Amino acid sequence: MRRGRKKKIEHKLDLHGLRHHQVKEAVIRKIEDLWDSGVRLEIITGHSDKMKEIVRAVLSEYKLEPIESDFIQPGRIEAIIE
Repeated sequence: MRRGRKKKIEHKLDLHGLRHHQVKEAVIRKIEDLWDSGVRLEIITGHSDKMKEIVRAVLSEYKLEPIESDFIQPGRIEAIIE
């Protein structure tokens, strides 16, 4: 990830209403749709630690760094899709 470059959020993925077993596929689908675009993706996880864990694991598989701020925006994980 390129540090020091603040991109505005260009895409959102809201995981509310999905079951944990559906989250991985939804995140993979969104990442692959945006792959190599350089956009900032906001993934809304809610406060579920399990959901955040699944999202972090998928981002790791794609070698994307999660951007999190539980103090400022709890329930959200962002990533630059490069």
